[in-house]
Amino acid sequence: MYQRGAEVNLFSDSFAARLIQLWQQNRAEVYYRETVASAEQADAMLHLAEDLHQYLREFASLQHECVCST
Repeated sequence: MYQRGAEVNLFSDSFAARLIQLWQQNRAEVYYRETVASAEQADAMLHLAEDLHQYLREFASLQHECVCST
């Protein structure tokens, strides 16, 4: 999934590699609920999701189709 984003120039190969590394390092702990996100981590994920959402809307020129704006 992350590599595909780099392939379509959504983000750079190096950023895709960083996302893959982050996922690999944290997937087991999160999946098996061995760790709980801190408030700072939750806020960071929310901000990341909001920024990605805005970027994708602008990148794809689909603001008019986004249901969040209704």
